Amino acid sequence: MTTTIIGYPHIGRHLELKSAVEAYHKQTISASELNRVAAQTRQQSWQTQAQAGIDWLPVNDFSYEDQLLDTAVLFNVIPQRFRQLHFSPLDTYFAMACGTQANTTFLSPLKMATWFNTHYGYFIPELEDPTTIQLVGTKPFDEFKEAQQLGYHARPTIIGPYTLLKLSRITSTKKITDYVNRLVTAYAQLFDRFDQLNADWLQLDEPALVLAPTKADLELFNQIYTTLLPQKGRLKILLQTAYGDVREAYSQLTQLNFDGLGLDFIDGQQTEACIQDKGFPDNKVLFAGIINGRNVWRTNYQTSLDLLHRLPVKHVVLSTSCSLLHLPISLANEPALPKTVRPYLAFAEEKLTDLVAINNLLAGRNPEFLTANQRLFNHSRGAENVQVTTRLHALTKVDYHRRPERKKRQRRQQQAIPLPVLPMTTIGSFPQTAADKQRVTAFKQGQLTKAQFQNATHKRLQECLTEQTKLGLDVLVTGEYSRDDMISYFDHQLSGFLFTKHAWIQTFGTYCAQPPIIWGDIAWTHPITVTETVAAQRLTTRPVKGVLTGPLTLVNWAYPREDVSLRISATQIALALQDEAHALEEHNIHIIQFDEPAFRSHLPLRQSDWYTNYFNWAIAVIRLVASHLQPTTRFHIHMCYQQYTDILDVLDQLDADALSLSATDPALLDALHNAHFATPVGLGMFDTAQFKVPTKAVMVAKLQAAIAQLGPTRIWVNPDCGLKLLDEPGALTGLARMVQATKQVRNTI
Repeated sequence: MTTTIIGYPHIGRHLELKSAVEAYHKQTISASELNRVAAQTRQQSWQTQAQAGIDWLPVNDFSYEDQLLDTAVLFNVIPQRFRQLHFSPLDTYFAMACGTQANTTFLSPLKMATWFNTHYGYFIPELEDPTTIQLVGTKPFDEFKEAQQLGYHARPTIIGPYTLLKLSRITSTKKITDYVNRLVTAYAQLFDRFDQLNADWLQLDEPALVLAPTKADLELFNQIYTTLLPQKGRLKILLQTAYGDVREAYSQLTQLNFDGLGLDFIDGQQTEACIQDKGFPDNKVLFAGIINGRNVWRTNYQTSLDLLHRLPVKHVVLSTSCSLLHLPISLANEPALPKTVRPYLAFAEEKLTDLVAINNLLAGRNPEFLTANQRLFNHSRGAENVQVTTRLHALTKVDYHRRPERKKRQRRQQQAIPLPVLPMTTIGSFPQTAADKQRVTAFKQGQLTKAQFQNATHKRLQECLTEQTKLGLDVLVTGEYSRDDMISYFDHQLSGFLFTKHAWIQTFGTYCAQPPIIWGDIAWTHPITVTETVAAQRLTTRPVKGVLTGPLTLVNWAYPREDVSLRISATQIALALQDEAHALEEHNIHIIQFDEPAFRSHLPLRQSDWYTNYFNWAIAVIRLVASHLQPTTRFHIHMCYQQYTDILDVLDQLDADALSLSATDPALLDALHNAHFATPVGLGMFDTAQFKVPTKAVMVAKLQAAIAQLGPTRIWVNPDCGLKLLDEPGALTGLARMVQATKQVRNTI
């Protein structure tokens, strides 16, 4: 059999590309130097794949920023506001991704969205009335020729026309179908160019087919490809999918004149069933995505072999379930990982080894690989915690329900800590100066003693509380000056997580993160936030809010275990955070907020699966965190930068005493009113991701509109999110205007 992959990480083994792009933005290197680093990064990736034994390499999976943005620029889908800057093609591209200063104003970049249900964010192309779709760039051809000249068996890859259209934002008066003819013409020109370059195959990535396409969607897909495929000439076309199955489109795909179909056998719940029930044409090649491109564990070779032996398919190429973009590059960058841990892990480079090993086993070679691999799966990793397991098994229905019911709790809470109508607070973090960040880094690296770090942090805490008191906030926060990141701060203090030093993945643009790995059972071992929160409460007579990262965010922004369900790991984290909340209560902290920005991150792509595969247990996990809090303790949940209007019934079931939401969606207020939403809400008065703070008048109008829809007694007043992304003057200005607006509105009630 043949081996290939869908795509490979392109940030560089040691973040070389990230560093080069950021240096170019700072104008410390030239475009030619940036291109040199890019070429080195591509060639290193190809060399790694070839040396691992991969037969067939994808090219044009490389990007400075994002592949969908690359495809949009290639086909001239460039908004007029960027086109009129008259920048070079490279600088226009970066302006679309990062924004740019245009005369006296800042030109915002393209909006972003989550790439399916991954941690990756993509830039949303915009289709305007003046948009003329046409092939204008040379990037995919240049990189294909580059790989050819180096002697690699290369397959060019590009985002397909259907996915490009479905993930774009139409800002014109046209319909999506109005763009089909010109798009087909442009892709036909792409076909012709690759045919001239003697490419034998072209990979068209169409992951949008896993988004439960409607009848109209399938008609659009059919309209595109029944016109486009007859123009492929000698070129063979691979239709590549990922992140799920294509049950609605499967019959159509097998009937159209594709030469190969790439299907996901990891996240595709019904992929095998489609093949078994409906067959697979003998004149097509199945590119079988059997290697998990989204998680860091070794592949179970026997499971993959059993699957492949079951498939009634004549021609098979072994591949990955999706691009390996979502994985760190190599375990070789992590020499400090324990020897007992390393055999269980596989980053992008090790996934190549798994793929080649399975291919060899299918051919009857290297049976010792299978024996060694099975030892990993037949023996315990020794990561179990008996106390956690016992506690988990002892849970009953009572543990998922808080008593008394919310209205009775609220009366007791108001008696315990009286708050005015429209209580004002902020979400948690305050801006961190360069000195703040350096202090956290110095402490982590052992350059500051614990006492030195605590003394400096306590001083910043005092300053933060003084500012909040001067501003007039009703509920104060610590400012989170001791925290470097809302995820790692908690993960590092809970047992069961595994951490890396250089295992970076690209999350959007050049921004990279190091998700932790859930290695074993998760437990609370000591207080995490108690010291700083109690210290803050001792400095003021106003209530201080404890702020914890929620269980779903901690589990969704980590690489999960594969030997237990996500639900089990999330429940373990919920129990650990329950312990932390009780520790805060014991020290008289009676307003506790759980941050859940990743609440939707693992939401199934098909809405029909939302409850059965996620919400049923996700709701229970959040309720578990607060189920044993004292009735006088206010349980808050914070969510930001998500869509809520379609899940309001779910949010109400969380049984929070208050729920703070980003209020950037203009339809949210009406939706809350029409849904008879019972949970008190904190609607963001200003967007902390923007550099421009709205005026007091704008905030007054926003607050008055909320009162008109929801009434004054069910509203909290707060920013959209934490203030860490703002500079200190901007943050204080935003809070000051928010307080002034609230006081003005209070006087009218």
